[in-house]
Amino acid sequence: MAENEVLDVGSRWRYRRWREALGDANLSPAAVADCLPEEFVAILRNALRRKPLYLILKACSQDRGVLREAINNFKDRDMAKLVERAHTIARSTDPSVVARKLAELLVDKFVDRANRYALRHDHNTKGLKTLFTELNGVSPRILHSTLTTSLRGGKAIRMRQQEPTQRTRAFLFCSAAAIAADAYKLDVVEMFENGVGAINVPLMTGMLGNGLSTRGAHPTFLQMMSALSTHVTGRNIRFILPFEARTKAEMLKHLAAVPGLGIWAQESRSCVHTALRQAGKTHCGRLPACIERRQAFAVAGINEKLDVYQTNLLIDSLSDQDEADYLDLYQIEAMNWVAGNASVGRRMSNHLRLTDVSPDQDQRIQELQLRHAQEVLRTFRRSVFEAPELNASNRGIQP
Repeated sequence: MAENEVLDVGSRWRYRRWREALGDANLSPAAVADCLPEEFVAILRNALRRKPLYLILKACSQDRGVLREAINNFKDRDMAKLVERAHTIARSTDPSVVARKLAELLVDKFVDRANRYALRHDHNTKGLKTLFTELNGVSPRILHSTLTTSLRGGKAIRMRQQEPTQRTRAFLFCSAAAIAADAYKLDVVEMFENGVGAINVPLMTGMLGNGLSTRGAHPTFLQMMSALSTHVTGRNIRFILPFEARTKAEMLKHLAAVPGLGIWAQESRSCVHTALRQAGKTHCGRLPACIERRQAFAVAGINEKLDVYQTNLLIDSLSDQDEADYLDLYQIEAMNWVAGNASVGRRMSNHLRLTDVSPDQDQRIQELQLRHAQEVLRTFRRSVFEAPELNASNRGIQP
């Protein structure tokens, strides 16, 4: 976006607001323009050229009734309201004047969104600084970069085209991290995944869906990602797992011991099933990621805010049979580990060989998995042994 395009839709006080939103008081108008996300640039360049919107602007030069009719017939309700507001503020019947005011309002809309994000980012940064200081004994300097992405088409179209396993998500995240590392001249990218989640062994041999199906933080994947990033950037970039020796609950226990971090940790998002959320509910509460989350917070001794869950897993029964079966299998798997069942150890060893993990890591990983199993039973033990319909033998699984 060229500087003259910004100058055409801005003013001195607007540049000040843009700079505040972007967190840099020294940015020039041209630099501000370069920071605007592609989504906004597209709006500013193309929205005013669409014929229906042009007709509304043209109606501004006529009486109020004609303008009202044009606005009512315009499908994009948010844009129609902005046009009406621009017309009222501009107090002009000249479409070009109204269009200029409309562009300013579009800029303001973006800036307001950016300011809201900046406040949220500042809150998260304070939590990260506290955590880093607690772990390393020194206060860090945290640099921030924003990556803006979007999906094409409306919500219904996105849902119909959704690829539910999201297997390439971690590759995209790591690619963005490698680019940022190269830009900031960093050699190490830390991924804050626990060791159980990194290995992510399926509950049954050949299990490809219903949770535990991705390897987005698997040590072998991160080794391959490190090699690719190094080759592409020419910089020796390494992806590492600083918490690979801990379970999620063990990670959270460390946070719970630091004032304020237990509450801060609850603001994280674990649920990937956004389509199943209700207004005000950030987690479905019943699928694999949410099950792990509830178990970890419970073992860590952090009292969660339960109103963010659509289903309270520790109290409510699961009406969906597939979801209930997964929870049963999840608990039976933990029972098998604690009981020392040889089949789960063999399945873990096979999984590690198939994913190119060194045999030297087997004992450490199996001990980690055992600790996780003990945590699961500590959380769900009552539901396991009180549920009369839970019968391991008739599911073909050894208890």
